[in-house]
Amino acid sequence: PFFEGSFYGIEDSSDSLREIARLLIERGAPEELMTRTEAVIAREEAKAWAAIASYKPRFKGKKVLLITGGVKSWSVVAALQEAGLELVGTSVKKSTKEDKERIKELMGQDAHMIDDMTPREMYKMLKDAKADIMLSGGRSQFIALKASMPWLDINQERHHAYMGYVGMVKLVEEIDKALYNPIWEQVRKAAPWEVAGTNWQAVAMAQMDAEAAALAADPVAAEAARRAKKICNCKSVDLGTIEDAIAAHGLTDVEGVRTRTNASGGCGACSERIDDILASVAVTAVPALQAAE
Repeated sequence: PFFEGSFYGIEDSSDSLREIARLLIERGAPEELMTRTEAVIAREEAKAWAAIASYKPRFKGKKVLLITGGVKSWSVVAALQEAGLELVGTSVKKSTKEDKERIKELMGQDAHMIDDMTPREMYKMLKDAKADIMLSGGRSQFIALKASMPWLDINQERHHAYMGYVGMVKLVEEIDKALYNPIWEQVRKAAPWEVAGTNWQAVAMAQMDAEAAALAADPVAAEAARRAKKICNCKSVDLGTIEDAIAAHGLTDVEGVRTRTNASGGCGACSERIDDILASVAVTAVPALQAAE
């Protein structure tokens, strides 16, 4: 028996338990297994909802940036929404098309799905206060700390279990601890000897703003920067190379792109990004074809 479910969040945990019971009953387990399952769900849901109720007012208006990818790009979203938190973006690195559809179901069709946000972009997003806390793996921890923003480890190296009913309560507790830790108020204060606007953080933000303004004022440079974005990191293939190959050879699938550019010829993690590029090229080509007719 197989099904794709999630044990992040209260309702998803309940749905997964029901599905497990249903599949077992289909294969000969006693019918009363579902009754027992519903009894467990009712008991554990009541305890979990009661445990997180006091945190919801504290989370009102709080925004989360979720940088993880794969199935956690949607499964953790449901848990955060149940806690009353607002998602400003979720990483879809290594996420499948099915994962992305689930994100849209949870966050709406205009969900901000981040394909490959650079450390500088994450830093700017946090410093611009577009998020109050970042949930990610340990490799992104330094970005939140440099931005003087709360951070919580959501990946495999985390110190607590966040799955199931008890795990949901623990996740909420840890987010609350991170958000309201008094250290953040202290580290955000300027040192007595600092001159306003001269510390390294202010200089870094000014530099990023200047670079963005320069690109906005120069369409040629902006297009060059767009095309230079690395799509396949392990083979160092950029967006422009892939777009040119698609246009020159009429490519319609990832295998064709791989043959012509060697993108997705390594770990293959970029295949979803190449699929998206193929889809966007196809969408762009339709109006052009209609105009020509």
